[in-house]
Amino acid sequence: MAVQNIIEYIAIATASNTTDFGDLTEATAYTSALSDGTKGLRGGGTLASGNSDVIDYVNIASTGNATDFGDLSATRDALAAASNGTRGVFTGGIA
Repeated sequence: MAVQNIIEYIAIATASNTTDFGDLTEATAYTSALSDGTKGLRGGGTLASGNSDVIDYVNIASTGNATDFGDLSATRDALAAASNGTRGVFTGGIA
């Protein structure tokens, strides 16, 4: 398993390849994500040395590196995530 800190985006309106957006605050695999159309959040995941509890965010309107948004209640990977545009939840996962 390879952990990465890469964020890429694609312009959905046109057929194209992904483009570099920025970097996460840590290199992870098996992470989960959600958004409200303005912010994108990534939570948890597998690190090279265990699991993560970090939640990162990016401003979707502009490219750039992720910023630490907060922490999950426990270190987990393989989470599920959902958002209704007002509230986002991370659930499940493997500790």
